[in-house]
Amino acid sequence: MSNILQRLITGIFFVLILVGGMVWNRYSFGALFLLITVLSLIEFYGLIKNSKWNTQPQMVQGVGAGALLFITNYFVAFGFITPKWLVVNVFALVLIFISELYRKKKTPLPTSALRFWV
Repeated sequence: MSNILQRLITGIFFVLILVGGMVWNRYSFGALFLLITVLSLIEFYGLIKNSKWNTQPQMVQGVGAGALLFITNYFVAFGFITPKWLVVNVFALVLIFISELYRKKKTPLPTSALRFWV
């Protein structure tokens, strides 16, 4: 099988999964995009760790914060919770920033900047 044909079949498969997850119901939509968010953040932190910036990102905290941001925004968007709960996102981001400052590493500000860039 040629490379183009294999990529075409894989692309069609993933498009069907995306469309199916969005159309089926709102829970499958949330689960699918939460999975995409978490996997994307893991990939991002892996790329940062091996980059030229010489930073040491906290992957667990970053992925957890990204998942928390997605979940709270998802719950507000679909009316499960009130928008007052979005203040949890602010507290989570502030706590991550403060914990980065107290890690006693050489590059706390670039690492925090890269984390908030996501």
